Amino acid sequence: MGRCAGNRATKRHARRDAQERRTGMTAAGKGDAARAERLKAALRENLRRRKAQGRARAETGAPPQAETERDG
Repeated sequence: MGRCAGNRATKRHARRDAQERRTGMTAAGKGDAARAERLKAALRENLRRRKAQGRARAETGAPPQAETERDG
């Protein structure tokens, strides 16, 4: 018999909790509501990062990055 799978799951959850504390995503709990909150937080962070990148490109005079279908 091998190791208990529960130990791996516990470590995985502990890692995710630590990451959420670092990034400010604090959707504690399980289920669809917590997942949706994590996704919303990730989208907000991505938007913040992309805006910062756009400002940096504008300041340096670099050409804008090619738009993709996802950007539309």
